[in-house]
Amino acid sequence: MDIFFVISGYLISRILLRQLVSGRFSFAHFYAARVLRIFPALILVVAASLAIGWISLFPDEYSALARHALWGAGFVENFGLLKEHSYFDTATELKPLMHLWSLAVEEQFYLLFPALLWGIWRLRHNPLGLILAILALSFTLNVVGIGHHATRTFFLPQTRFWELMVGAVFAYIDLGKPTPPGAARLHWLDGDRPPTRPVFFNIDQAHLGPVGLCLLVMAILITPSGSTFPGWWALLPVMGAGLIVAAGPDASTNRWILASGPMRSLGLISYPLYLWHWPILSLSKIILSETPSVSIRAFSIGVCGLLAALTYVYVERPIRYGSRSMAVVRYLLLALGLLALTGLITNLNDGWPHRPIIQGTYAQLQEVRFYRPRDRNCDALHPVLAEGYCELSGESKPDLIVLGDSHANMLYWGLTKVLGSTGMTIANFGHPACLPFLDVSVHQRGEGDDCTKFMNEAIRLATANSRSEVIVLSARGPLYLSGHGYGDVPSERRLDILLEDHSTHPREGARKIFAEGLARTLDYFEANGKKVIFVIDLPELGFSPQACISRPLRAAARSDCSLPYADYMKRANEYRALVAEVIAHHANTKLFDASQVFCNEITCKAMDSGEMLYRDTDHPSLTGAVRIAKKMQADGLFK
Repeated sequence: MDIFFVISGYLISRILLRQLVSGRFSFAHFYAARVLRIFPALILVVAASLAIGWISLFPDEYSALARHALWGAGFVENFGLLKEHSYFDTATELKPLMHLWSLAVEEQFYLLFPALLWGIWRLRHNPLGLILAILALSFTLNVVGIGHHATRTFFLPQTRFWELMVGAVFAYIDLGKPTPPGAARLHWLDGDRPPTRPVFFNIDQAHLGPVGLCLLVMAILITPSGSTFPGWWALLPVMGAGLIVAAGPDASTNRWILASGPMRSLGLISYPLYLWHWPILSLSKIILSETPSVSIRAFSIGVCGLLAALTYVYVERPIRYGSRSMAVVRYLLLALGLLALTGLITNLNDGWPHRPIIQGTYAQLQEVRFYRPRDRNCDALHPVLAEGYCELSGESKPDLIVLGDSHANMLYWGLTKVLGSTGMTIANFGHPACLPFLDVSVHQRGEGDDCTKFMNEAIRLATANSRSEVIVLSARGPLYLSGHGYGDVPSERRLDILLEDHSTHPREGARKIFAEGLARTLDYFEANGKKVIFVIDLPELGFSPQACISRPLRAAARSDCSLPYADYMKRANEYRALVAEVIAHHANTKLFDASQVFCNEITCKAMDSGEMLYRDTDHPSLTGAVRIAKKMQADGLFK
């Protein structure tokens, strides 16, 4: 996207500056041209995605697609993705319209920049000052934010505008540094040489293309795979693209490569190709519930190219270069508005769960849905915990408190179902992707620490509760020790978890931090008279349980809906041994192994007797959580 941001900034800034110089700039004409350029293909792709989703997606998937259709049509997809982002979020590969975030950033910029540029021009100031000011401020926000809020920095417009401004700088120079009458010219760019001379910073333009191409190659070869982006690393592709643009059409690299027949054809269909490629590839992954084979991916890429060419020839070109009447613009605005309304209504109706095409599997689908109504009463009682999980099963003080991550959250719902009839009140204090340990931070690489303050407060509240003698600790242990997910699943591949110890001990690896954090927490509970049940977590499947359910457009469901027990033990052995070693020194802590509910000596089941025990690759469904709670009750752990 960085390259396209630069090119877009160059092309649009060039148009704006030329119109300002000639006195022909009009906001109405500028935005009408944007509508004719952007809307036709966008409307087609979003409408087609909703149509394919109607006949192929489960209700939760279709509801999510509709929500993204609404955001995409409103050019706020980047803000929507930030709203969704969390450890528990669906992987980006499974969001067919998520790629519209970059189009959203682009359009947000073009809502602001023309007005700012027009205002500067009317005030008779040099537009380069505005361009450089936006570039400097945006780049600074990008560099400052990347180390602490990588996701926000990636999606927010103010941290990406600098890339478009690099293109604007080159457009300004390419046009001979245009300024309004009476404005000061900034000759420091190339001394007092005539602006038409083919130089840039005293470098011959013929050399700019090869230098830019080298920077692009360097960006591919030397950017670390685990680095956060954009940050400083984005300078390589951004400046590379800028220099190639600045080299001009007569430069050898541009003439031989970019101006060749195939590249020119690709350039013509680049916008519809951008729109089509992600929905096609993403929907194939969703429908198959696994990474498509090489042949399927190759076929999908071919389909993307064909659809892009057809869209350009029969949709984009006739509308863009046909009638320029404002009536066409109004019809396009209306069509996109209706698509946004369709997305809103579909999302509010939970993806139309009673569609006839999915009725045969509706009961099983209920088990893979996430059960978590918000407990506003608990949020009000404990505002510090409101950003995570804060639930109370009754009005009285809790008899049992569950602490942990999203796995503990699902266990809470199982315990509530099983123990609710006994009169016990249960509390759940937790946070996604946080270990329930004192002074231990867990965070995704490039993100800030949301765990330490939350979990320390949750542990303090649990200890201060005089009625509850028993604390249940549960978390996805192998994830925190290894730092990565499990299996060939998009949501697992994106996990890059880091542990940090905020006690007096230095950081010496995840194993040491985990063991000392657990021991420190158990010591604290025992010193305050609490008994602890530590739940060894259920197996991580490594595949989506939705693959076990029949789906429209898929030939057959997964025949073996289980994981070999040996594979589970290979992944969990270190975690299990470490927990057992620590707990052996704490007499008031009991150990419960949840894997016994799902596994025998050969396999670990994701489905049993037609019931889904998982709702995704590693969380139990409500049925699975209830089975865990019943086994804990049968073992007498709550007496």
